[in-house]
Amino acid sequence: MLESLGFRRAYGVTGGPIAPICHELGRSALEALHCRHESGAAFAALEDSLVSGAPAAVFVTTGPGITNALTGMCAARWEGGRVLLISASTSRREVGRRAFQETSDATLPQAGLFGPGPIFDDAWRLERPADLPGIAAAIARGLSRPQGWVGHLSVPISVQTEVCAPVPRFALEPQREVDVAVVERCAALLERREFAIWAGFGARGAAPEVRRLAERTGAAVMCSPRGKGVFPEDHPQFVGVTGFGSHAGVKEYVSSARPERILVLGSRLGEFTSFWDQELVPRLGFVHVDLDPAVPGSAFPNGTALAVQAEIGAFLRALLGRLDTRAVRPAFAAPREPGAPPRAEGRIRPAALLAAVQRCVVERSDAIVFTEAGNAFAWGSAGLHFRSPGRYRTSTGWGSMGHATCGVIGAAKGRGGPAVALAG
Repeated sequence: MLESLGFRRAYGVTGGPIAPICHELGRSALEALHCRHESGAAFAALEDSLVSGAPAAVFVTTGPGITNALTGMCAARWEGGRVLLISASTSRREVGRRAFQETSDATLPQAGLFGPGPIFDDAWRLERPADLPGIAAAIARGLSRPQGWVGHLSVPISVQTEVCAPVPRFALEPQREVDVAVVERCAALLERREFAIWAGFGARGAAPEVRRLAERTGAAVMCSPRGKGVFPEDHPQFVGVTGFGSHAGVKEYVSSARPERILVLGSRLGEFTSFWDQELVPRLGFVHVDLDPAVPGSAFPNGTALAVQAEIGAFLRALLGRLDTRAVRPAFAAPREPGAPPRAEGRIRPAALLAAVQRCVVERSDAIVFTEAGNAFAWGSAGLHFRSPGRYRTSTGWGSMGHATCGVIGAAKGRGGPAVALAG
């Protein structure tokens, strides 16, 4: 089933109750990687899925195997990964009899772990092999969602060795068409007005369209920490990174140029992206585009003029065909952050260290660069500069320690190339 759904790798920690599935993973076309911790396995699977575009699996044993994985699985949900957790659970005939690491409704909350909710988009307990084709179809539907999908499939020990019929292949569902009327309304709100673009991680697949829109209209561009590289950071229209580890140029631009609207592309505008700073709210409001209809207006409930549910690239291509680009180009030039020369003696200046990473890693390789939660993230967001998307990864939502140091493994595997983690 995993092979037919496009899975290439599985990360996890084995144990007695999951041994039959682990045995078959080792005989399959999937690459199985044994990790030191279940959450580390989930971090690696998450980053593999983001880099490769293919879904990744996580395998864990009963009880603590599941609970250990939850931090990484929460991160996968927050970050928009495509990850399936496969866990072992206690067989029905042993429930309530104090089985070793009993995993049942007597020991763990079923609503949160074995059903859909804040952690998992979908979750199932596989009671009989005949149910697997229906579950596979539901997983295929989930994986077709461009905004990511996180699922949990719990397989009782007794079911793992039962015979199962082959699972058919499933075609991915086509993406929804862009609403022409909404595009027209958006164009009417933006054309002939001074507006800025706020690019987020969700716009990483639409970098060419973001650049065309900015250069055609003269709009200033800022980005979230996870959106670094969506628009070239050395471009004269780039004013800086917002939020934690932000650049001073952003606030200077907003206060001096006072854009009438800001077009938000694929960002939740959460705390570490905006700090919910009311000074960043434009006078006529945001035009907020995102795949998730719950995102626009959530960070700034009173600051959103138009909410658009759409895939960023398709939306921008439609907008570029309808937007009157006669606009006044902004005269604002963002100040560049000053560097710091290295000291001959004593402690290393963080800015000098980041300058060396910029020179040796960012500019001399194509490596993906991760920053761990904490000071490493703050310095990386402020001190590293990227010209293309997909080169920088950090977690501004769940923000768990260990995400980068484990996720870097999955990223290197997913891309078949180098990845570097900066850990504080």
